[in-house]
Amino acid sequence: MDEIKPRDVLDMVRAIEKRGAMEVAQRVLRDVTEVFTLAVAEGLLTVNPARCARGR
Repeated sequence: MDEIKPRDVLDMVRAIEKRGAMEVAQRVLRDVTEVFTLAVAEGLLTVNPARCARGR
């Protein structure tokens, strides 16, 4: 999990957007952000890579 970088999240979301599935891309980003937020709260990560990708 700590190997996932903001660029990885951004690439994933952009691939979904490229298919024209904008709503799905937004939901995926929201859900991934929540998972990483929990990981930070549990001490598994120090930074939420999805939050960094949100500034796109």
